[in-house]
Amino acid sequence: DDGINAQGGIIIEDGVYGVRSLESGIKSDINVIINGGTYTIDAGNDGIHGEEALTINGGDITVARSVEGLEGATVTVTGGTVHIASSDDGVNSSPIGDNNDPSARPGPGAGAGSSNPFYMRGGYLYANANGDGLDINGPIEMTGGTIILDGPTANDNGALDYQSSFQMSGGYLLAVGSSGMALAPSKSSPQNTIGIVFSAAQAAGNLVHITKASGDDILTFRPAKRYQTVVLSSPLITRTTGYSLYVGGSSTGTEKDGLFSGGTYYGGTRKATFDVSGALTVVSAS
Repeated sequence: DDGINAQGGIIIEDGVYGVRSLESGIKSDINVIINGGTYTIDAGNDGIHGEEALTINGGDITVARSVEGLEGATVTVTGGTVHIASSDDGVNSSPIGDNNDPSARPGPGAGAGSSNPFYMRGGYLYANANGDGLDINGPIEMTGGTIILDGPTANDNGALDYQSSFQMSGGYLLAVGSSGMALAPSKSSPQNTIGIVFSAAQAAGNLVHITKASGDDILTFRPAKRYQTVVLSSPLITRTTGYSLYVGGSSTGTEKDGLFSGGTYYGGTRKATFDVSGALTVVSAS
């Protein structure tokens, strides 16, 4: 059944944990708080589940297999490093009692008044999800940290799925996936966002690169799966003219979870040029 289970709350301060379970890896009927430790979780259901709340303040967490990686009525990440592989959603904030029952979930556009938020205050979160990267039945607030989502290829899911609003005021967000249900942070967000929609799906591993007219690189990323949309919000995105989008090519930089840092990008095909003049810029590319 569950690897670690409590009817009360669970607080883990430190330690090394290897969990393999038929159901959830770590589950509480109330809340789970992780302040530190090293975790490798192979779960037949949720990686970590806090029925009322799940909070990650620290630690090095690898959810190597799950249906949903992190789940709670409220999910908060303030620190630590989290890597998720999921057959459904990477992170799911859902009503109490949902327990991965699809019939209990609101449909697209429903639940605008839902009280199942996701807060990203700091830390690092990477998810390779076959369902939604973030499936949030409420609002999202992101003020810091890094989120990288290798989202779904099917159009009945999206790299981002939320209700009400997504206020992006700090941190780094990269969400790559299908186009059928693609979303981006709200236009009222203080931080600028670029949303790219390709006319046809791009092959897995085909680099996507964004650069400014000044020559400053904004993004070089190798998606793990076929993709048709790219959503990027970063402090590096300023309101100026002359951005260019490239696909393909190579990079001499250092790669982590598909994202390149440093080095030189070369050999790609330019697909679009565009200007950033507002909080959300949508780019159509061939």
